[in-house]
Amino acid sequence: MRRFVIAAVAILAVAVPSAAYAATATHSFTLSKAHPGYSFKLNLAHNGRIQVVVRYSKVRHPKADILVNLRQKGDPDGNIVLDTGGSGQGCTTAAGSYICSLYLSGLAKGVWFVTVSEDKFGTVPVHLRLSWPAT
Repeated sequence: MRRFVIAAVAILAVAVPSAAYAATATHSFTLSKAHPGYSFKLNLAHNGRIQVVVRYSKVRHPKADILVNLRQKGDPDGNIVLDTGGSGQGCTTAAGSYICSLYLSGLAKGVWFVTVSEDKFGTVPVHLRLSWPAT
């Protein structure tokens, strides 16, 4: 029993500090003609990576083309990091949903913006989960 307690304390000592340095946010929204895009601000406390997971229904809007853009503060354009209408790298279809998960590595600390928009106009409910290094 003593060994179990020592092992559990050791695991918690490692797990708790690492969890304190990460942040996760989930968002649910609907892309439409009235709201074609949403932007989310992230503050990377140190160099690292951002994980982006996008999920939306292929049943409600089978031809939806979701675009995810990443830009740093002061950059007006940024880069499209995911285009589900193109190759859709890291995307799978499961139970009528399209799920895309990607890691954006080697990012400098500072303020970043993730923008999710739709290339074709239709109504698309989207679920977004962002994870990044934080204090």
